[in-house]
Amino acid sequence: MFNSKKTKSLALLANLIFGALSSSTAFAADPPAVSSSLPSKETSLVIDDAGTLKSYQGNSSKVILPEGIKKIAFGTFKDRKEIEEITLPQSLETIDDYAFYSCTTLKEINIPKNVKSIGCLAFGDCESCQNIKIGEGLELLKKFAFLGCKNLKNITVEAKNPNFSSYQGILYSKDFSDLKICPASTKKELTLHANTRSISSYAFQGCENLEKISKNGNKPISIYDAAFQDCKNLKYIDFENKIDFIGPGAFTNCTALKKFTIGKKVRSIGSSVFLGCSSLENIIVKAKDLEIGHKIFESCSQMISVLADKNSTIANYVKKHSKNLILK
Repeated sequence: MFNSKKTKSLALLANLIFGALSSSTAFAADPPAVSSSLPSKETSLVIDDAGTLKSYQGNSSKVILPEGIKKIAFGTFKDRKEIEEITLPQSLETIDDYAFYSCTTLKEINIPKNVKSIGCLAFGDCESCQNIKIGEGLELLKKFAFLGCKNLKNITVEAKNPNFSSYQGILYSKDFSDLKICPASTKKELTLHANTRSISSYAFQGCENLEKISKNGNKPISIYDAAFQDCKNLKYIDFENKIDFIGPGAFTNCTALKKFTIGKKVRSIGSSVFLGCSSLENIIVKAKDLEIGHKIFESCSQMISVLADKNSTIANYVKKHSKNLILK
């Protein structure tokens, strides 16, 4: 379960994005009539002549969208909490931003083979959804598409898809080099694909079950912005010596993390990287010349022992910010 503070922060993020997007997206005050060229099993659908589903006025728990629809417009099903099942047509090509945002009882998402694009927060806060199936045609998956799907367990991808793959229920790029999204309701221990070279921003956001993460092989790996944000039970990262980049806020609110090693390969640490890591006690820094962001230990309540070369950049940082840091 998300705590109230986290829920508020996710809601604020969603609302900020929604405000920015809706300011540039027009909703018709009086929507056009349903196109006669698109016969519908749902008389409550408003579809224009270009095949764009503009709005939905029904109240059914099971919705079947007719063939001929090519696009689901911005926010069409937003906050429709009664929808438990939806069948998307094979003709569908685009799912716009916020299309199904906060459909909180939607149980499963099946993306048809001709869908090429899924928008920002398109399925955000669909908190009952446990499985997502992605078809062979998906090319673009915008950020936060599935943010807040806190019971999501598994993402699978059609084998013919040239852009994405799935491994152990986790979404990757086709060659497994970039980890895109880990389902929030993942298991306690995970091993990344051996080809993994980067972990995308927010990839593990809210994976509260995760305690240990491993990686086979010797390839270096980059961790991008807020990649492990709110992984409150994460304790062990056994590929620390393979990491070459750590983005801003990468481990924000990882409150169970007690120790961390910054290996020789790391060239940069972003701002607020350990923000709110309230149990953090020990940092070992093997990298000597390191680009360091601002407030990397902000809101870390413990005294932190930093083991590093006394001539290193991290040693100079500790000397300037010694409030809760001890250089050894």
